[in-house]
Amino acid sequence: MDGGAVGDESYAKALRERLQSVQAEVEVQRKLALAVKQELDRVQAEAEQNQKELAELRRRWADEQPEREALLRETGEAERRFAARERRCAEALARSPAEEGPGGPSSNGRGSELAKSARVASLEASRQQLSAGLQELQDAVRQETTLITQLTSRCEVLRRETKALGTGASAAREAEARAWRKLAALEAAEAAAKQREHFLDRQGKDLQDQVRALRLQLDAASAMPPVNGFAHVTSQMEENAWELVRKLESKVVRLREELREKQGELQHSRLLRGAMTYDREAIVQQIFQTFGKEQEQEQEQEQEQEQEQEQEQEQEQEQEQEQEQEQEQEQEQEQEQEQEQEQEQEQEQEQEQEQQQEQEQEQEQEQEQEQEQEQESSGCLSPDQLGDALRLAGTNPTHREVSALLERLGHPSAFDAAALGQVVEDALNEWLSKDQASELLSSLRLFDPSGSGRLSTQELQRIMQMGGYNFSEKDLEEMLQYVSVDSQGTVDYTELVSNYFLAPESRVVGTTQARPRAKSDYPLARFRRAVRKLRMLRMVAFTTHSSSFTAENAVGVVEANLAIDEEFEQVMKRMNRGRTTVIRD
Repeated sequence: MDGGAVGDESYAKALRERLQSVQAEVEVQRKLALAVKQELDRVQAEAEQNQKELAELRRRWADEQPEREALLRETGEAERRFAARERRCAEALARSPAEEGPGGPSSNGRGSELAKSARVASLEASRQQLSAGLQELQDAVRQETTLITQLTSRCEVLRRETKALGTGASAAREAEARAWRKLAALEAAEAAAKQREHFLDRQGKDLQDQVRALRLQLDAASAMPPVNGFAHVTSQMEENAWELVRKLESKVVRLREELREKQGELQHSRLLRGAMTYDREAIVQQIFQTFGKEQEQEQEQEQEQEQEQEQEQEQEQEQEQEQEQEQEQEQEQEQEQEQEQEQEQEQEQEQEQEQQQEQEQEQEQEQEQEQEQEQESSGCLSPDQLGDALRLAGTNPTHREVSALLERLGHPSAFDAAALGQVVEDALNEWLSKDQASELLSSLRLFDPSGSGRLSTQELQRIMQMGGYNFSEKDLEEMLQYVSVDSQGTVDYTELVSNYFLAPESRVVGTTQARPRAKSDYPLARFRRAVRKLRMLRMVAFTTHSSSFTAENAVGVVEANLAIDEEFEQVMKRMNRGRTTVIRD
């Protein structure tokens, strides 16, 4: 009985120690839960502060948006004004040479040019400053956008962390509540075990007292003297004693059974406490593992989101760079277009200035001519100047021919413009009637390298088209009516010149046949009119004492209007007749 009581006391002591350790663990868990709650509160406060800062930053961004837009508009307006000023300065600089006198720029002109150059330099510096300011604004906007993106991502991360910590705190609170409930059950079981232990202690003491009393009775009975009827008394007492012993034994057996049952219950309670402690530790570990896994998953998700955000930012930066490059290319194209427009304007201005200068020079020359006509010329030529006039007209007469012409005209004292024009016209007709046949024959011989005196109809058509004349098949058929075509399809070009090309007044080659068309329709007649027009211009220039510059301009205008064909000109150069220009109607 003493050993069982000692075992119960040691078990109760161990149970109390276990209860104290459980209480210490629960206190540690409570402190941990409080620390998690404090961390959660801190994170929530930080998240709220970040949200407030983000809202304030967004509000400031929205408030400053009109200022940025106004600044961008001002910058664009300033650039446009600067471009307009540059164009005006360029126009002024282009106009300044025309406004200067013939003696060169004056001191005022140089001063204005210096002032304009200084103004252009100041405008260029202003434009550079504005461009730098615009670039700084764009960099600031880009930085603010990046900062807003970072703050937004940070707020999202804090929000997820807050949510995860809240979930962990809820799980910790639930685990703490379960631990407190298990602790209360353990305390109730401990209290019941203590009560049962006290009851067993009292029952054991009662049994010890009864055993002690029985021993005293046995000692007293064994010490009494023998008397009559002692046997009967002794037998009765023995029966009573044995009955009491049996009762005590049965009671001891029952108490032992109850003690075994209580030991089994204590062992079961110990197993339950161990399982509960293991379950609590496993739950705590599972909570921390779950929380750690969630944190790892959240960290991985955050890293993935950060990578996605970085990729998006890189894509946005690439898009911004592409947009900036496109804007720069557009600006360069606009600048090139503006430069081209400015160059075109400058060229137009230069052309206008050249035209104005030419007009002024022409006006000056006309004025000089008028003055010379009024002062030096009477509008007539003397007989001695007739040969020079005819030579200027291109006839190249000899002195004998000039004398014969004067004798035929009756040796007039002077020639006015009308009389001189008639004389030159007659001289040109005479020259053409003498020289046109040989000139045409020489031209056609160039296309007859064999010297047979014949050309094919195809070569003839090609030669006519080479001369700039719109020569069709119908024209070829009409031409071939005046000549004979042999079996090989060739014609005698000497006969062709005689019968077709020459005007009716020509009698040099062959005989003249009646032709049904007007003289103005012949190619040679058109050629003769063009030559006459050119040489009459030369004659008028000589008559009016015009300068060589005016005469050459007039000749150039006529030559340009005659639409010279380059291939035919090369053919005419090979004739070695001293001409370099072919004139055609």
